[in-house]
Amino acid sequence: AEGSLQKALEIDPKSLRNHQVIINYYLENRQFEKAENRLTEMAAGFPHSSWPLLRLASLYMSREQYSQAEKTLQEALKREPKNEKLHQALADFYQEQGAQEKAENAYLQAIEVSPHPADSRALLADFYFEREQFDLARQQVEQILAEKQGHRQANLLKAKLLYAGGKHEEALEKLAYLLKEDPRWGEALYVQAAVFLAKGERELSMRAVTEAVKYAPENSAARALLARHHLLQKEYDSAQQEAVAALKLQPGNFKAALILGQSFLQAGQLDQALKVFDQMQKLAPNNIKVLHNKGMTLLAQQRDDEARKMFEEILDLDPQNTSALASLAASYFREQRKQKALRRIEVQIARTPDYVGHRLLLATLLFRENALDRALEQFLEIQKRAPEMPQPYVMIARLKEKRGKTREAIAEYRNL
Repeated sequence: AEGSLQKALEIDPKSLRNHQVIINYYLENRQFEKAENRLTEMAAGFPHSSWPLLRLASLYMSREQYSQAEKTLQEALKREPKNEKLHQALADFYQEQGAQEKAENAYLQAIEVSPHPADSRALLADFYFEREQFDLARQQVEQILAEKQGHRQANLLKAKLLYAGGKHEEALEKLAYLLKEDPRWGEALYVQAAVFLAKGERELSMRAVTEAVKYAPENSAARALLARHHLLQKEYDSAQQEAVAALKLQPGNFKAALILGQSFLQAGQLDQALKVFDQMQKLAPNNIKVLHNKGMTLLAQQRDDEARKMFEEILDLDPQNTSALASLAASYFREQRKQKALRRIEVQIARTPDYVGHRLLLATLLFRENALDRALEQFLEIQKRAPEMPQPYVMIARLKEKRGKTREAIAEYRNL
C-alpha cells in the first residue's frame, strides 16, 4: 500500500491530494516519524497551504510538544490569515492549555474574518458557557438564531443555557426535539444526561451519558460525566478510568481532573489524590474546589496544620464559605481543641455579620456540645436575621424537647 502511494506521488509530485493521502496513511498506521518528515517537506513545498502545518500542530499536541504546536498554528495563520478554521483551531488549542484570554481573542478573530460566522459564534458561546459567563453566551446564541433559526449548535447551546438557569423541563423539551432529529447526537445526549442528573434522575442520566459516550467517544465532557456517575456509585476504578480517558482527549478538562482527584481521595489513595490536586492548584491557584479537596486530602493524611492553611486560604477568597469553615472547625475538634474551633467560627461571624450560614454552624456545634443556652441565643439571632429559614425553628424545637419542654417544642413545630 505504501509503495503504491509513493509511486502515485512520484508520478505527480505537485498533487496536494497525493501528499495528503500518504501522510494520512502514515498517521493512521502510527508511523509518526515518517508523517512528520513528509509534513515538513510538504510545508516547504506548498508555501501557500496551511494543511500540512495544521496536521503538524496536531502531531505536536499528541506528543505534548505544546510550544512547537503553538508556533506551527501561528505560522499556518500567517499563510492564511482569513481562514476561519485556523483561528478556531488556535482558539481550541489555547482553551485546552488554559490560556482563556488568548482563546477568547482567537474565537473573536474567527468571527471577524468569516462572512458567515455562525459556527464561530457558537464556539465562542460554548466557550463563555463553560466559563459560566452565561449572559455573554446568551448574547452570541441570540445573534446566531436571529440570523439562522435552525442552527443546530446554537439550539443546543440554548438548551444548555436553560439548564444552567434551572429551567430543566424547558431544556429537556428542547433536547427532545433535537434528539428526535438526530437520536445519535452524542453532544445532545451528554447535555440531556447532565440535566437528568441535576433533577436527581440518576438512572435516566446514566442511560443518556452511556449513549453519549457510545456515539461520541471523543467527547471529553461526556466521559467526565460518566466518571462522575461511577464516583457517585463508589466505583472508583471505573471513575478513574473514565476521568483519565477524558483527560487524554482534553488535557485541560477541569471537571475530569477534579473527579480523578476525588476518586483517589474517596478510595483512600491519598498520595495519588494529593498529586492531582497539587497539579491543579498550579494551574488554578485560587480555585476553591481544588483548595478544599486538597485540604480534605491533607486532613485524611493527618497533616492538620497544612490542611488548615488550605481552609484559611479559601476563607480569605470567600469569607462566606461555610464548608471550609466547617472543615477547619472539624480539624480542631479532632484534636479536642473544641474552644479553638468555636472561637474561630465566632471570628468569621464577626467578619461576615450579615451572613447567617456561619452562625448556623456555630449554633449547631453548640447544640451538639450541649451548650444549650448559647445555642439558643444563636438560633434566635438567626430567626431575626433570616425568618424564612426553617433550620433554626427545627433546632429550637429540638432544644426545648431536649430540656423536657414538650409543649413548647410542639408549639415551635406548629409555627414551622
